[in-house]
Amino acid sequence: MLKNYITLTFRHLMKHKIYSLINVLGLALGIACCITIFNYVHNELNYDTFHKDHERIYRIEFYRESFVGNFFSNSTPGPVIPMLSETTQIEKMARLIPPFENSLNVLIKTENTHFFETDIYFADPEILDIFTFNFLKGSPQTSLTEPNTVIINRSMATKFFGEEDPIGKSLNIEIDYDYYCPVVQENFIVCAVIEDSPSNTHCPINMLLSMETMKKHLPWIDEHFMDMHHKYSFIKTIPNADMSVILTSLESVKGIYYEAYQKRTGREWNKSEFYLQPITNIHKDKNVKYKIRPAINNYYIKIYSIIAFVVLLIGCLNFINISISIATRNIKQAGIRKIIGANKTQLALQSFTESGIVTAISFVFGLCLVELFLPLFSNISGVKLNTFGLLQIPVFLSMIGLFLIITFISGGYNALILSSFKSSNIIKGGFLPGTKGVVFQRILIVSQFTIILVLIASSFVIYQQLNFMRGSSLGFDKDHKIVIPFKSNLSKLRTDYENIKAEFTSNPDISGATVTSGVPGSMKGGYYLTSTEIPEDQAESKWFRVLTCDMDFIEEFKIKLIAGRKFENKSDIAGGYIINEAGVKLLGFNSPAEAIGKNFLSHYHRKTKSIIGVVKDFHFKGMQDAVEPLVLDIENSLFSTLTLNITSKDLKETLSIIKKKWEELYPETPYSYSFLDEDFDMQYKYEIQVSRMINIIAMLGICIALIGLFGFVSFYIEAKTKEIGIRKVLGSSISGIVSYFSIKFVSLIMFTVVISFPIFWYSMKYWLNNFAYKVELTFFPLLLAIIIILCVSIITILSKCFNAANSNPVEALKYE
Repeated sequence: MLKNYITLTFRHLMKHKIYSLINVLGLALGIACCITIFNYVHNELNYDTFHKDHERIYRIEFYRESFVGNFFSNSTPGPVIPMLSETTQIEKMARLIPPFENSLNVLIKTENTHFFETDIYFADPEILDIFTFNFLKGSPQTSLTEPNTVIINRSMATKFFGEEDPIGKSLNIEIDYDYYCPVVQENFIVCAVIEDSPSNTHCPINMLLSMETMKKHLPWIDEHFMDMHHKYSFIKTIPNADMSVILTSLESVKGIYYEAYQKRTGREWNKSEFYLQPITNIHKDKNVKYKIRPAINNYYIKIYSIIAFVVLLIGCLNFINISISIATRNIKQAGIRKIIGANKTQLALQSFTESGIVTAISFVFGLCLVELFLPLFSNISGVKLNTFGLLQIPVFLSMIGLFLIITFISGGYNALILSSFKSSNIIKGGFLPGTKGVVFQRILIVSQFTIILVLIASSFVIYQQLNFMRGSSLGFDKDHKIVIPFKSNLSKLRTDYENIKAEFTSNPDISGATVTSGVPGSMKGGYYLTSTEIPEDQAESKWFRVLTCDMDFIEEFKIKLIAGRKFENKSDIAGGYIINEAGVKLLGFNSPAEAIGKNFLSHYHRKTKSIIGVVKDFHFKGMQDAVEPLVLDIENSLFSTLTLNITSKDLKETLSIIKKKWEELYPETPYSYSFLDEDFDMQYKYEIQVSRMINIIAMLGICIALIGLFGFVSFYIEAKTKEIGIRKVLGSSISGIVSYFSIKFVSLIMFTVVISFPIFWYSMKYWLNNFAYKVELTFFPLLLAIIIILCVSIITILSKCFNAANSNPVEALKYE
């Protein structure tokens, strides 16, 4: 019986080759998009699950409420791990400590190469028993036990040593330990090579340096509580551990930490606690501000999931539409089979078999398309995906579930409706294509085009918002600026920055230069400012974003001063702050002028300075959020970036000159630069990703929907073949016939506009509410989408109607 069903299915597929191809292609596109996005979502929601016994791995974190605010910190003091060594419920414990001052730019050299690298940590050897590493060379039992040893991953091994065996070879690594000791350049011996970290880990690792090396330079690391640099503490509990025992031990450690804090600052905490964060939750936690990798963005996970569902829905609607067309063409065959004894169950099984086989073929093609989509999607999303993700059990089970759902839905209509008609009526023509089938197909077409209209109109709104954010006045000049980060030689920059600026500005194509701790779009950290003009017990500290800068910053970035003055003389280094309008409001002043001359203490450098100026608010972050309070401060200990303002039209030549000057000044340091306007656009990373994704999906959706429209028009016109023949015989012109049938389809498409409008309007209103500064939502994007849909649809409809109307009426009257 099954063999017979399969034979009939392939006979129908071969009989309707074009329709079958359309069916498979449309559904395959929908399946490929859905699987690709599901792979991404699964990847995002399953960070760090690749570690063996991941359910027993935790990171120790700290929460504190104090007079300067509430903090969730992923960093703990250095002594926390050593002090837990006697806790019986902990199997293993270890720390990862990034280089204090150059963690984002560690200079590494060999005899022939030198590069800046990141994701480098000092590590206790026990980390190899907590995290799961695939050792390619070397042994976890003997690694990281000696000073000046290093584990590197496969990529680093290839980058620095090529095809040579790196074990036993030397890497010269520069570590900046901040003010504790000078910048240290020393050789590390490679003791092991591990596989690269998977993409879905909160802590990717390029190199692990032995903790004994850090202890050699900072022997107090296991005892000193008050060093504020990042230290990540991990534990692996014993099976079925009593967590209360661990938390009790942490409470004892907190008491010692609190005493050290009070002794140094003379202040108290209102509330504090160490807590255990499961490693699989780290990527999902948004409480911690400064993460190794950004937390998951649930909002965009939802958007991508909706997009996956929408694309699959378009493909399924198209699939059902074409399936109905094919099934109704074979309806007399179904009637004959019923007459000779086939029951409803057999007809239903035949329908489901056909649907299942076509769905299976579509899945095969869809999985092939996934190979093409994954690199594109990885490029758009910034997440490295591969086909091995499809072998994950949840992804594989989801694909099986998807197959069953599509088979059931697409085969269900034919099984339910076509098998329910009386065979005698079918043979007599009582159920002809163009009655119930047409009504249902109209619903499918309306559904498809509603989705496509909303997608196209939404893509226009997203494009408008991106253009608005990129093109609006940001309050500073970001054009013609080259940003050169000092990834090494920071001490030279901080002590001799005026001479360094003079070296570069001696070229006539460079009109100016400024040195800062960052640039708009990539500023980190902040100050708490406390008024010194009221009693300390009444003073409330306020949080400000901070940008430390030289005296030329305001002029070079063309920032508008609205009260007081800019930095002008050396006395401002020790005694002056400049704040923005948002800072004036935060401090409670009624006007910018009122803030001038008021004195504030910074918690960072413990210096008291007065406000000498107020600048107009400028967008140092993206326009998704309102402008935050900002303080400008001349604090050279944080300088790390040189920004050059270029005037030459010959950009290539100017860049070449700048590079030569850098190599002349710092011959052993790799040169790198970026354009400020391009860097700032990274603030809109997620918006750009969604825009690209929706554009691609909208184009695919239009293609799939037009395939469905082509099938529906063909089905409908063929159902009206005799009517067209009669109209021609009675004297109707070709244009009249074309107009008569085209109007019906155009009215159908216009009906979708009525349905699309509220969906488009409320979804875009919701999306735009995520931005503090946004475009005004209008009807124009929907109108533009309607024009596009009408144009491509009318062309499709007219071509099919014209062919039918232009055919020989005699042949039409002989139809069936």
